[in-house]
Amino acid sequence: PAAEPAAEPAAEPAAAPAEEVVEKEAPTGGHPLVTIVRAAEVDDAFKAAAQGWTVWDSTSGPDKFPFSYSEDEEVLITNGRATLTPTAGDDRTPITIGAGDRVTFHKGFKCAWVVDEPMTKFYHYPVPPPKIACDRCGVECWEESYFVEAGGLDICPKCKKTRDPTDRRAWRNAERQRHGEPWDSDAEDEKPKKRAKK
Repeated sequence: PAAEPAAEPAAEPAAAPAEEVVEKEAPTGGHPLVTIVRAAEVDDAFKAAAQGWTVWDSTSGPDKFPFSYSEDEEVLITNGRATLTPTAGDDRTPITIGAGDRVTFHKGFKCAWVVDEPMTKFYHYPVPPPKIACDRCGVECWEESYFVEAGGLDICPKCKKTRDPTDRRAWRNAERQRHGEPWDSDAEDEKPKKRAKK
């Protein structure tokens, strides 16, 4: 009988293609008070809407500066690049933002800006802050006011210093507020006191 040809060794299974590992930045930019949508993901509707916002140009000020966001701010970076290093909270990891990025800085975010390349951006405040006007003189006092529970009055700092004894008595227990919330500025600015020598 004819010899059967030797069987070819079984081919090894083809190696699976190596998985491409693409590291993506967290959608929040890595910080809980910053939301970043990178340039490639920003939709045209957002870009069009941003054209009507206020423009900021970094060349009009210093390249390094601290900034604290007292309300949400939404931006579209049109050119340039900056590194923001958080100055409050547990996460102090620097955040880099650049041309085309959509960024929302949430209320309470504090950072040190370093403009790495001259930057321009469109920005706006998505939710305008509520207005508080002094019930005595009518002046805007959103930044600082005094709330008098009896009568539900908002009083500006200037009116709070009135010389009228009736008003002073009525307002003596007024709650100091910032942005409509209780505010103890003394606690913010309090420095350790030196002990008196005996």
